[in-house]
Amino acid sequence: MSSEQSEGNYGKGIWTKLADYRRIRHQRYAAVNVLLISWKDDDTNSAAEIKQLKTIFQESFNYTVCSYQIPSADSQASLNYQIASFLHAFGGPDNLLVIYYGGHGGPRTERSKSPCTWAAKIEAHSPSLDWSLIQPSLLNANCDVAVILDCCYAGQAARSVPAQTIELLAATDKDQWTPNSTSSWQTFTQALIKAMGSMIRKDGVVTLRGLAKSLSQAEAGLYRQPFHVSLGGDHLAGPIKLAKLRDPRDSHARLRETNPAISLQLRLSLFEPLNSETASSLIRWMTRDSPTSVEDIQFAEKAFAEANHTSQLCNQLLEVHSQADGQLLSYLSKHGQAEGLALLSHLRSAMSSPTSTHLTDIEAMEIINTVKQRSHDLVAFIEDSLPRLNTSSLQALDAGENQDLKTRINMRLTLINEDMPDKETAIAFDVTDPPREGQHFRMGSKDGKRVLVEYFYYEETKSNSDASILQQVRRISALHTEGKSRAFHSMQGSGFLRESLHRVRYGIIYQIPEETKGQPLSCLSDLISKVNTVPLEVRLRTAYALCEALLNLHSIGWYHKAIKSENVLCFGRDSESDSKGSFDKWEVHFPYFIGFNCSRPTTVETHSTVDFTTANNIYRHPDRWGNAAPFQRHHDIYALMLELIMVKGILLLEVGCWRLLKNMDRKGGNFEHIKNPENLRMLLLGSILDRTAHAAGTTYASAIRFCLEKRQWGDLEEWQVQKMMRQMVLEPLKACCS
Repeated sequence: MSSEQSEGNYGKGIWTKLADYRRIRHQRYAAVNVLLISWKDDDTNSAAEIKQLKTIFQESFNYTVCSYQIPSADSQASLNYQIASFLHAFGGPDNLLVIYYGGHGGPRTERSKSPCTWAAKIEAHSPSLDWSLIQPSLLNANCDVAVILDCCYAGQAARSVPAQTIELLAATDKDQWTPNSTSSWQTFTQALIKAMGSMIRKDGVVTLRGLAKSLSQAEAGLYRQPFHVSLGGDHLAGPIKLAKLRDPRDSHARLRETNPAISLQLRLSLFEPLNSETASSLIRWMTRDSPTSVEDIQFAEKAFAEANHTSQLCNQLLEVHSQADGQLLSYLSKHGQAEGLALLSHLRSAMSSPTSTHLTDIEAMEIINTVKQRSHDLVAFIEDSLPRLNTSSLQALDAGENQDLKTRINMRLTLINEDMPDKETAIAFDVTDPPREGQHFRMGSKDGKRVLVEYFYYEETKSNSDASILQQVRRISALHTEGKSRAFHSMQGSGFLRESLHRVRYGIIYQIPEETKGQPLSCLSDLISKVNTVPLEVRLRTAYALCEALLNLHSIGWYHKAIKSENVLCFGRDSESDSKGSFDKWEVHFPYFIGFNCSRPTTVETHSTVDFTTANNIYRHPDRWGNAAPFQRHHDIYALMLELIMVKGILLLEVGCWRLLKNMDRKGGNFEHIKNPENLRMLLLGSILDRTAHAAGTTYASAIRFCLEKRQWGDLEEWQVQKMMRQMVLEPLKACCS
């Protein structure tokens, strides 16, 4: 490999690391885990305030919190093992560990030679341990550590110099005592909770130094002044920051657009060509060691390189090919070609060299941002045009480093491939979950990993034979097995199975997402019925996620065909989550689509039984009320907004009004009195949409109105529908989320 190629590979590595770090730059850490330590048998009465501290870490910061009570027997070894296990499980270069202790602390005595003793009770022969023997394990951790001690003589823990950043916030200096919950004075932890809550609401970030400064004020009401010290680490890395973690699965939580007015353009010159050592040091300098005021770092050349490759892709898409009979074949219609050429022209115009060779930082950033936006628009057009391409054309497309486009091409190839895997998958089911007639879900394991099986029941008819059903199930399974981005909001598939229990049933097998293992699940319709209140911003993010997922499915030519809250799955945040509990016990903002039993690619004819039930018809396009007409794209769009009058109208009528659509019939009876589907459309566009505007605002209501109004969707091409839906629905929803 030449030095130029090698340098290029190192450059790509730096670009990749910067892209990975972008989502965590504001919060600085990829993950933050908290360990709250107290004694199992103590006399401080601190359980209530420790519970409050746990709540603020979970709800205000999105941190994972573990609680540990030190046993009276074998205390030293037990805590030492717990700390070691905590470091092993949650340590890592981009992670932060927060360790809190609330209890008694004591000075060096004749009985105890330890410089930092912890005790369960104030009495002389209380169970105790030597913290100074455990703390060194933190100093050798491969992550940053924040230690918060609410005990007497807490400052005695300040010793040793580690390699990583470790900060200590102690309730008092090494020679002082501090009040506990049995005292008339406010405890350190009570004041800490108030200060953390105030700082996260006001500034969006908390530092231990800032907490110490705030708690030192007379207004904090503390008997003793707290003590803060940095035990070491790289001084260039800045202080430990506690900020609310963004959910990496959350498609809405993206970096905001760069403001050119507060951007700088820098050019680096190196003494020698890039190698592994200099690349590693550059990555550290531009990520963890960058100043806290830096929001993002981008490679201008990278933006132009990606735009240039997008331009070449568009050229390939717009090419006219010769068929065997000599006729010319274009992938796109004349209208589509005109759109592609216009987008390509806009991109090339943005990439053309500026007339001035001396650009200001603002001008340079404006050029880069314009190139990125026009490249993004062109990529979206290319993705939306994929259903027009045949197998050989799809295989010929070179997606380069655009991983998302690669994924979509592979998914599209899977959908149009007739040679699909037909081997059923063996599952080891939980003995506590036996097979039952009419069963919807069943838990089990495959190759040692937890899986969820979703069952489908089909009625065999003349046009719906067992062979055609099996072909449909194989196709659905192949779709889910293909790798895809989180923006599809679909769990990774792991095969299918066929069972005979009273009658034949098929099951699609899903891998349980790693971050949700051991947690309960619930359909969105059940949560809407049982969880009393959900904040508007959570509902908006849920609606945006579902809308984005549907557009992604349509971009590869796949229609869901059964969009309703019953086919949206949410996981609990812990094993104690209950569908009757609070919204914050559920991952409502990151839902998963299920119910793909009727879904299909655009090229496959659909078969469905005639259904005159109003309860199901209200989630269908008017053309399909009791009508087995072929399913078309606009049917899904209509159902989306009835699902966004369900998951933002019915998730803003079922999650804005936080009520199921069937319960919004003021006459009662689940709209059974409506026989003409157009009457339901008018009702939705009238009084119910007015209620939506009241609950979620006119911008959101306008997005719903756009999809509910009668339009000639069938006259539009795929890319036109996708473009309109992005502009009139997805972007307004995104603005609502902001």
